[in-house]
Amino acid sequence: MDRRSWLWRRKSSEKSPGETESSAGSMSSHSERFSDDQLYSNQSFQSPEVTSKAELQPEELEGSVKTLSQKLSEALLNISLKEDLVKQHSKVAEEAVEGWEKAESEVLALKQQVEVLTLRNSTLEDRVSHLDGALKECLRQLRQTREESDEKVDEILEKKTSEWQMTKAELEKQLADLRSQLQSAKKTEPSSTSNEMAEKQISALKLELASMAEELELRYIERELSNQAAEQASKLHLESAKKANKFEAECRRLNAALRKALAINGQKSSTDSQSTVESDDLKDANEFESNRPTPAKGINLMHDFLEMERLVALPKSDPSDSLQNRLSEIEEVLKRVEMEKQNVEIALSERENELKTSRNELKVAKSKLVKLEALLINANDARETTEKELKSVNGIVNLLQERYPKPAIRNPELTIKQYKKTIASLNRQLKTLATLEDFLIDTNEFSRHYRPSTGKMM
Repeated sequence: MDRRSWLWRRKSSEKSPGETESSAGSMSSHSERFSDDQLYSNQSFQSPEVTSKAELQPEELEGSVKTLSQKLSEALLNISLKEDLVKQHSKVAEEAVEGWEKAESEVLALKQQVEVLTLRNSTLEDRVSHLDGALKECLRQLRQTREESDEKVDEILEKKTSEWQMTKAELEKQLADLRSQLQSAKKTEPSSTSNEMAEKQISALKLELASMAEELELRYIERELSNQAAEQASKLHLESAKKANKFEAECRRLNAALRKALAINGQKSSTDSQSTVESDDLKDANEFESNRPTPAKGINLMHDFLEMERLVALPKSDPSDSLQNRLSEIEEVLKRVEMEKQNVEIALSERENELKTSRNELKVAKSKLVKLEALLINANDARETTEKELKSVNGIVNLLQERYPKPAIRNPELTIKQYKKTIASLNRQLKTLATLEDFLIDTNEFSRHYRPSTGKMM
């Protein structure tokens, strides 16, 4: 009996570290329990022999039964604890498996997102490469067009400069020939005729300058008048806009009064509304009288307002008849106001048309003034050049008169005609030169404006 209790204690002591180690793994706890059950079964097979020998000791049997029952209860407790641990481990394993499955699903979703993003990146890269190619092509075309335009402008400038130089050389030759002819003619004719011709030309130029100055003064006066007309038209436009706004406010107020009159059912409420409407009408009438455009229209509107006040202030004998009468009269007043509003709008449109015409006239006058200023500058330049040429011709004539004696004039009329022809040809040549210079200036300005714009585009 002592030996069996010792064996059982040793088994229980061997079981206790097994129980502590059962937290490390459920499979080891199951194996230990299986081995303990086998040992216990062997002992149970051996116990009948011992009990058969000790049948004469009932106290010892009772003690052994108690110890065995205690050990059995302890074993059952250990088994229940181990089963709980096994359940916990199984739950942990299931949770781990679920977490692993979730992680795998998340990994798959992330892989799909990565694939979608890679596809988007590839499409974006393709689009960017396509756009880069298109941009390079556009830049190339822009450079090509700029180079072509620069080449064309340079070619045109070279052609025009060469033509201008050729014409200038020809005109210089003609001027030299004419000067030589003048010198040869002035040797034969007296200096008084040349001086008289020069004085006549100078006087004619002075008269032209005076007429041009008068025309410029007239243009300045026209410009000032057009500016004043434009200012007056703008003022009238603002006044008409204000009038239209006031008419709209009056129409709204009349509609509100009409609604109030329709909404009134009792005499007390009608008297209250009459007092409020009368006060509003008096205020609006005073404001309208202070800003009325013409006396006739102001009087008509005042009559309309007085009629509205009278209609609102009438006592109610029959509600249906009085309402119908008031509605008809209010509608007539509204029609009058709408007609006046239409008239004001028509006047406003007419004023706007007049303003547009005055602006157009102002633009035309400005353009004419610019042209006249350019003509005046050209006339001044031509006068200066003619004066210089006359001075040089007079100096040459004086030198020739000092050096050579005066010969007899055979045909003075022929010489005068030749001089007139030469002067007319010189004037024509000067006009052609002026037109050529204007064309060259325009081409230079065009090239200056065009080149910076192309540089900005690049």
